[in-house]
Amino acid sequence: MHEKFVRADAHAFKEKQITESVISMIEGDNGDARCIAGGIPFRNLNHLIDGTLVLGNPDRYYGARPEQLNRRIRSELEDQIVLSTQHDLPIAPNFFLAAKGPDGSASVAKRQASYDGALGARRMHSLQEYGKDEPEFDNNAYTISSIYHDGTLKMFTNNPRTFQEGATWYQNGRDWAKEQRDEAIRRANEKVTQNDIRSSAVNTSFSTVCEISSTESIASITEQSYFSFSGTNTIETHSLQSTRSLSPKPSQEE
Repeated sequence: MHEKFVRADAHAFKEKQITESVISMIEGDNGDARCIAGGIPFRNLNHLIDGTLVLGNPDRYYGARPEQLNRRIRSELEDQIVLSTQHDLPIAPNFFLAAKGPDGSASVAKRQASYDGALGARRMHSLQEYGKDEPEFDNNAYTISSIYHDGTLKMFTNNPRTFQEGATWYQNGRDWAKEQRDEAIRRANEKVTQNDIRSSAVNTSFSTVCEISSTESIASITEQSYFSFSGTNTIETHSLQSTRSLSPKPSQEE
């Protein structure tokens, strides 16, 4: 595998070649193909600052299937998490790769990776804050950016052992990013469900009040209706700390 990787890297001069032939070896089994895209400008997103920056366009990114997120949330957060007017592309990405050939600039790759990461962090935050009155910040990371340049994954590779370690870091980072993304989507979907239940309770209560006979007490009926529909379901929240190691576990030989 490492020999194939070295040969592929030696013959890849353009970013597209690197992404298709070299990065695919590092990625291994990358899961759902509909959660992966790249080389597509983020034309649908609101600007990170004042509109003077170029559009985000990572060489590789991982996001969620559109249908994974409630349609109402997708509509309300469209300019936050839907990257393109092509609506079958992954949404809310939080794992990115910037690739450069041997003649490419490492400093440019670093700036691109930082920019892509900032865009991804903004998408994740918009999901995490959905339905809240005031924004909250916990100083934890929920997005990863990586760079591949001239045979080196930052993360790193120069022999079979470091190739295995670098590829494992990449794959673990990709899986970790999916966990953060899925959790944010789960909470947003749960928020919509809760709001729908509350709305249904209010509507049912109003209907009950309108149908009572003239000899009944409106106050008592309303109180009973609200009591019967008052939800006791709770959402268990967890503080997601950035303490998970992305490095591979040492082998038994070590």
